[in-house]
Amino acid sequence: MLAIPITLVTSSCKKKHQHNYEENRTITETEHYHKCSDTNCDDKKDLGEHTYSNWTTKTEAGVDTNKVEKRICTVCSKEETRIIEDSATHTWAYKFDNESHWEETTCNHDPQLIRNVTPHSWYYTSSGENGHKKYSTCPTSIHEEIVIGPIAHTYDDESDPTCNDCGFTRTITNLGSFKEISDKTYSGYNQGIKDYEYEIDEAIQSYSEIQYKSIDDPEESYSTTAPIDAGTYNVRIYCNGSLTHGKGVIATSTYKILPFEVDVSTYYEIKYDEATYNDSNINFLHLETIDMYDDDFYGKTFNLIANDPKYKAIGRYDIPRSDLYLDTNGEDNNFTISNSITSIKVLNYDDSEPQLLIHNGAKQTAYMYRDILTIYHVDLTSGTIRVGDYLYCDTLDAPLLITRLYKNMDVQAITKGETKFSVQFKNTVVTEDNFVGKLEMKTLRKVSYEVVKYAGNPSFDSKPFTCEVGVIRFMEVSIELEANTKYRFQVQTIGSYAYSHVGTDTPIKVYNVTGKTLLTMDSEIHNKFYIENNTNEKVTVTLVVGATKVGTDPKPAVHNFVLYVIN
Repeated sequence: MLAIPITLVTSSCKKKHQHNYEENRTITETEHYHKCSDTNCDDKKDLGEHTYSNWTTKTEAGVDTNKVEKRICTVCSKEETRIIEDSATHTWAYKFDNESHWEETTCNHDPQLIRNVTPHSWYYTSSGENGHKKYSTCPTSIHEEIVIGPIAHTYDDESDPTCNDCGFTRTITNLGSFKEISDKTYSGYNQGIKDYEYEIDEAIQSYSEIQYKSIDDPEESYSTTAPIDAGTYNVRIYCNGSLTHGKGVIATSTYKILPFEVDVSTYYEIKYDEATYNDSNINFLHLETIDMYDDDFYGKTFNLIANDPKYKAIGRYDIPRSDLYLDTNGEDNNFTISNSITSIKVLNYDDSEPQLLIHNGAKQTAYMYRDILTIYHVDLTSGTIRVGDYLYCDTLDAPLLITRLYKNMDVQAITKGETKFSVQFKNTVVTEDNFVGKLEMKTLRKVSYEVVKYAGNPSFDSKPFTCEVGVIRFMEVSIELEANTKYRFQVQTIGSYAYSHVGTDTPIKVYNVTGKTLLTMDSEIHNKFYIENNTNEKVTVTLVVGATKVGTDPKPAVHNFVLYVIN
């Protein structure tokens, strides 16, 4: 066979290379990109230089450690840092010697740093002829006080009488003195010593002067201006000197300007204020506002306060002087409470309706003598009662007048919370036989009571009166009854219709408290009553009129009394 060689020719199309980029960026110092992961392919996608944010603090500066800042590439988050030179802090401590003080670093800085080298400041005190000492006046926060001396005095020349440092004078002795200086009292004016309270040798009078300073002020505070305010003062005779007699202090003394004493009362009744009691920002009880009428202080105002929050509560207090404060609307030590006051008594009283409870068994502790009724161990459940108040309950024929209150000792008022005290009444309505029925386990309440002068028919002495519905107005009137005569006593109400008879209501009652009997009321006319003198002599009787407001008429009422002879 014949072999014929065959050459095969192949042909192909060139295809474009498809890159496969890495998901994570490649980050260098200057740029970032996505690298192609194919073999022998160096292609880069999203190639770009870093774009940084503003510099921010990475770590704050510390002791011997500089501050470090950072910035972040906004594309690839590459962080770049830098150190802020000389931003580190140091710790310092004061050092000192006899000449100056300064600050040294106490941290690890090398070399050690020193700053604020400052000479000491000094003041001098004389030790008399032996020289003087000097004391540093630098703040104690820098170093302790430095005391150097005694040191010899220094003078300009042999004729110089005064030490240049401490002011010691060489020749002034026994050239002046103080006599007894009386204390002064604050007046609002300068109060220096009097001419008769000191003496100065004639040889130096022309160049000597009186100087003053507060006892607590430094020596350099002396001046010729006499003090005004209350306090204790040093006074000295000072020679301005000549070469013969020198310059300096001749004599010293002390005197006081006492505060002006403000008179206050020894007893106060203060109406209880619930808002003040509950206000934790108020830590005192205001007792009185005092207006001064003294010529020197006319128009000045003070507030007297009990300086403890416990006095805000209802109760009776014996307040010591230490708890009293005279507030002058600002710090003012020129005034004080009168020295005669060692304590004051205060009643912080309850202004609600007084209710006096007479306990079961009070009859055994009650004492009756003539027209005086004393009941022991009663309780006040609300309000405040005072000597002179009238108390009443529905079982009584007329109110009882309080003539005495006592709890360990006599007092003029008793307030809520003070239990187991005793009360004495002017008694015209209770006997021993009816005590239990009228008063035991009863609550008495304070009522309005007015003594009316009867001057013939009709009596117009009653004052206009307004009250709430259901409240009784009591009026007392004394009248003369002729022998063997019967009368009709009539109560007229003027100005208000609230006391008119309505249904079964009986707004007007009249009690003959002298005889302890209720007058007979007319069966048809509610404001007319009958009373009779069956004796052969003229008598004076005391009537008590009880007028109860039963309507809602707001006008004030005036009650007049008319007495008619029937036979």
